[in-house]
Amino acid sequence: VVVTRDGRREVAPTPPADTPRASPAEAAAALAAFVDAVAGCDQDALEELSPAGMPASQELLSGIASNVRALALTSVSARYLDQVGTVSADGSWTGSAELTWQLEAFDEEPARSDVAVRFAPDGDGLAIAGFEASAGDGSRLPLWLRGRLSVARTSDVLVMADGPASVAEATAARAVRGIDVVRRVLPDWRSPVVVEVPASAAALDEALGAEPGTYAGIAAVTAPAGDPADLDGPVHVFVNLDVSNGLRRVGAQVVMSHELVH
Repeated sequence: VVVTRDGRREVAPTPPADTPRASPAEAAAALAAFVDAVAGCDQDALEELSPAGMPASQELLSGIASNVRALALTSVSARYLDQVGTVSADGSWTGSAELTWQLEAFDEEPARSDVAVRFAPDGDGLAIAGFEASAGDGSRLPLWLRGRLSVARTSDVLVMADGPASVAEATAARAVRGIDVVRRVLPDWRSPVVVEVPASAAALDEALGAEPGTYAGIAAVTAPAGDPADLDGPVHVFVNLDVSNGLRRVGAQVVMSHELVH
């Protein structure tokens, strides 16, 4: 007796796995809430955008609120562009956003650049866990998004420093002296000066969207505050503390005066 079968076997369909997914709509909503909070200088609203149980994110957003007030930031906008990478097991993911910002009374036009935003699930939507830079896609991390800064200003100079107030004040004093030097040759020059001082050479690379190590040996550089392709955007002086801290007072002053000529 021979018994044969056709080899087929009925299998019940497996329900789809509940895997985390990126939500562009929720990301756009989180960015819109961020812009509204910045426009209103609302520290509480900014802190509420941080994920629950992540005090570092709350501290970051609180510092950003302080920067918005101290720098008189205007023209801030954020438009969601695309997902970057994959979604983590905890549901967090990175998205790219086009960001604009302007320093009132110092920048004639807004700066514009792509910025990487870290999103994390929070309740029924997304929260903002932080901001990042990715040299691979040209995105940068503007200094005012790194957390609370020290700010020093005069009528002609605005300095923002990721460090103690003494760094901002000393940098502002060098800029004031440098303006006097430049006006001896260009007496009609009246452009206001913005100086950004990241905490390290690595942070300087991130602020300028450069590959790691690009500015490791450079004391300072004059560069667009946003996308270099935006020819109407503001130009700032960026100081590399890792190098300038090793200079004597006269050397540091020469560097600043040289950059102001640019």
